[in-house]
Amino acid sequence: MNRRRLLATVAGVAGSAAVSGCLSALTPAAKTETERPPGGTAGTCPAYEDVTRVVCNDEVGPAAAGAVLDPSDRAVDPDGTIEFTLENNSDRTLSTNFYDWRVDKRVDGDWYHVAPQFVAQPLMSVPPGGSHAWTVTVDDGRVESGDSVDPAGGTEDVSLRAVGGGEYAFRARGWFDGDDHEQDVAFAATFDVDADPLALTPTSTIEHTRWDGDALVARSSRGDPEGEYSRLGAYELRRVGPPVDDPHSVIVEQVVRNDQLRDALALARKRDADRVRLEEYDSTTPIFGSRSDRVYEFRESFYRVRTREVNE
Repeated sequence: MNRRRLLATVAGVAGSAAVSGCLSALTPAAKTETERPPGGTAGTCPAYEDVTRVVCNDEVGPAAAGAVLDPSDRAVDPDGTIEFTLENNSDRTLSTNFYDWRVDKRVDGDWYHVAPQFVAQPLMSVPPGGSHAWTVTVDDGRVESGDSVDPAGGTEDVSLRAVGGGEYAFRARGWFDGDDHEQDVAFAATFDVDADPLALTPTSTIEHTRWDGDALVARSSRGDPEGEYSRLGAYELRRVGPPVDDPHSVIVEQVVRNDQLRDALALARKRDADRVRLEEYDSTTPIFGSRSDRVYEFRESFYRVRTREVNE
């Protein structure tokens, strides 16, 4: 299996926000079927977990499937908008969840989940002959000035922040009357963002840095030191050699959605540090969340993250 297909969603690595229904990662294409017309080429949309097939607009016309996701354009500029319309062309109701859209980016032939980080879970539907549209605004935001990236969400108007130029895919999903949720179908379409690459910069919460031997120590203002459950934590990142097990491969659009990983990686690369210790207050248990400790692959380098509480 291509190790890049063991993709880590930032929702999985962050552990710092709390809403219901986090998204799952991508899975190898062999587990789903991409529907396409006779003689079509291999699917250009991602393969998604927990669906029986993928209906990719790039390859399937509206008459070829019970429903299709139709983009208003194939490219969008920064601060521009693009609309994706889920059209139910069948005579059956399509059960779905308008919050459960997702955006992935293709890098070096592999797809990485970008947004949203979390999903609410109401049951909604599109009647026969009906449709539902998402208007997506590509918001450059102020990532380079140190702003955190707020989780994207919504059922109609969606602000997609912190994305660099490249190829993306938008996806909806659902099942038809007579089937059940275990027969979910993904409806997807690809599009391009015409923008500069996204820069990796630390957040503006870094108050100061110092060297402790060969480790760069950074203090963040995140967290409430007076909070009832707050403890001072250390988020420690170390550059390592290629691991035995598959690492969690991440792209910059994912990294900037995890404040701790973003700060540690940005400082490591900016200051040429093989070790970074980020200290801040956190109230989650275990400290920084249960999925923080792992090995990441980022731009052909490997980094091991370990977290611990600091005795003050």
